[in-house]
Amino acid sequence: MFQRIILLFLLPVFAYSQNINPPRGRVYNDSVLISIFISISPDSLALLYKPGNECSNHEFPVTFIWSDGINPNDTLQNVGIRFKGNTSRLAQKKSFKLSFNTFKAGRNFYDVEKLNLNGEHNDPSVIREKLFWDAMYQNNSPALRCNYVKLFVNGSYFGLYINVENLDEIFTQSRFGNSEGNLYKCYYGADLTYKGINGNFYKNTGSFCGQLQRVYELQNNANTDNYQDLADFINALNNLPTDTAFARKIKKYFNVESYLKILALEIASGHWDNYVSNNNNYFLYKNIYTSQIEYISYDADNTFGIGWSGDDWGTKNVYQFNGGKNRPLYTRLLAVPEFKNKFDYYLNSISSGIYDTAAIYPRIDALHNQIWTAAVSDTFRPKDYGFTVGQFHNSFNQTIGISHVKYGLKPFFLTRANSIKQQVSHNNIIPVLIQEKHIPLLASVSDSLKFSIHAYDDDSPILVIFHHSYDPAQSFISDTMYDDGLHDDHYANDGVFGFTLAARGAIDTLVFFYTAVSISNQISRYPADNNILLPIGVRSNLKLSINELMAKNTITITDEFHEYDDWLEIYNNESSGINLGTLYLSNSLSDPFKFQLPTFTLKPDSFKLLWCDNQTSQGIWHTNFKISAGGEWLGLFDSQGLLIDSTSFMNLGADLCYGRRVDGTGAFGILSNRTPGYTNNGFSYGLKSNHEEELKIFPNPANTKLNIHSISVNNNYFILINSLGQIILQGQLSERETVLDISGIPPGFYFIKYGDLMSEKIMVLR
Repeated sequence: MFQRIILLFLLPVFAYSQNINPPRGRVYNDSVLISIFISISPDSLALLYKPGNECSNHEFPVTFIWSDGINPNDTLQNVGIRFKGNTSRLAQKKSFKLSFNTFKAGRNFYDVEKLNLNGEHNDPSVIREKLFWDAMYQNNSPALRCNYVKLFVNGSYFGLYINVENLDEIFTQSRFGNSEGNLYKCYYGADLTYKGINGNFYKNTGSFCGQLQRVYELQNNANTDNYQDLADFINALNNLPTDTAFARKIKKYFNVESYLKILALEIASGHWDNYVSNNNNYFLYKNIYTSQIEYISYDADNTFGIGWSGDDWGTKNVYQFNGGKNRPLYTRLLAVPEFKNKFDYYLNSISSGIYDTAAIYPRIDALHNQIWTAAVSDTFRPKDYGFTVGQFHNSFNQTIGISHVKYGLKPFFLTRANSIKQQVSHNNIIPVLIQEKHIPLLASVSDSLKFSIHAYDDDSPILVIFHHSYDPAQSFISDTMYDDGLHDDHYANDGVFGFTLAARGAIDTLVFFYTAVSISNQISRYPADNNILLPIGVRSNLKLSINELMAKNTITITDEFHEYDDWLEIYNNESSGINLGTLYLSNSLSDPFKFQLPTFTLKPDSFKLLWCDNQTSQGIWHTNFKISAGGEWLGLFDSQGLLIDSTSFMNLGADLCYGRRVDGTGAFGILSNRTPGYTNNGFSYGLKSNHEEELKIFPNPANTKLNIHSISVNNNYFILINSLGQIILQGQLSERETVLDISGIPPGFYFIKYGDLMSEKIMVLR
């Protein structure tokens, strides 16, 4: 099956290409110490802290203020708050989850739906989890972004917290380019041992706070509740024969390359509260574009020398990190020489790079400097283990006499790096091929096809070859790919190799794969066990278009529930009406039938607005997915799954409108005028009209009257249009100035049209 490929590149620690993780943004900016102010009713606060309620997930409404000292404060009403965590719920210093969409569906805070404020009550330094996620970020592995916040509740200082990114569909969309696959949170007991081929066998439950809880808990797709993808992976992991084909076959089910890097970093960090040692605290995600399960690390406070067992995590054997427990993902993969060599390679890279004392010691000092005043004034911090101010400061450089804190931070890094060097040898690795990309994702017969893939090896140079055929029964054509910045390969010498294939000129299917050859003649292949298929020219002839959209609507237009939701406009460019009920809208190439459009005849040269808010209960024009402001692909499909029209974009800011210059056929770009439900024709892409001086409209925003000052107007007929394209007022402009009475129209956004010109948007306030 044709697979859509992620548009971001996952790279090793030594590469320079784009990071798989998005920028930190405002919410996770770690260059400043954030302050969060919470106002909650005293009764609600008392109930939240009432003994016996620690395990409750009931959310209380609060007023939330975000202050970073750089931008104006943000204030949001009716934000949900509750405790979070597992054993940390019973700690004296609680951890909190703040939810922006519990009491106001669809709302987010700078593209974030929930905040996790972790108390770090186990860690006297309060920086271990931060160091771990920073290393994952630098390692170009899927990392939870995080920073420090000071929390104030009803005017009282509640302490220093780490604000850690929520692992949800926003996370998977931004890291893997899709969010529709099953996302599993893996609790204690999730050892990935085989229980049977049926997915239902993995819905077994454990206990949390006295209540039953699934060991592999599905976080999404609750309506289908289908665990078969997990069962298929666990079956392959445990039951594929241990032979020379295992390495190739397991890659069909699991992203081995990504996991080996994560595993190396977890073990280098002494992260024992994870899959390998404690069979919990990780996520699995079924990446629908690669059909592979992705491993995602989680909950990293028990790292860098913290532990309650007798193990010495500074010198722990990297090949016996499971302590003899049954962990097939760890033991079976490292039993394969190819995988063990790569694991060793990553361990050596991490200990001599990210965790080298010359690099990590200054980072430890910088974090110490940033947080120390907030930490020492945190009266909740010492409540669980009695950490003193002196122990806080000393914990960065020495052992402090607390039984579960086995090491000071700097001594741990020195000990662990030396231990890894003694345990791990360097063996030549097979070249790595990851994060293939080809565009367009669905090609027309006139498209030239562009291919790229990231490749690296411990030997250099490396030869990367693109193999393709329009008839798999015949020989494949092999072409050398380039890393020179001139072949759609990103930048020169960045490890991303590119190749362009001329347009086919006929309907067909391209079959292709990649190989990489090292100077020691070791060869790898991508995909490991099959080929990629690219249909060419297989498209619907229906003239229905995605015409305009907004991925982050904050002030532009509200739906019938007065919510500022993502929206998308479709346009009928046919000469007759189109029945939309047999058509589909999707943000996933692998799921063209994601949202069936309502039964409705869209007239010729007409527009229809859909609310992409994942709130189908609000009406037939509300879709079952949202549009990601960070980047999205969107397509219209017919009843046979043939593509009618599509578009894609990256990074749309608040209230930026992405649309066609000419309705139905024009190129896409950022529109200076937003016209949901109305024509785009004649609008500029962020450019002012040459005739701007001929029309002056004031005041803007307006209240009861609107003054229109016109000069040299040839066509003096005007219309006032609302954001849905409906005519509210119309008439003649006087030669110089016209005063419109707008006291009877509702507040909102409007447009003035006269002749063939359109003014900037008008806001009406009351």
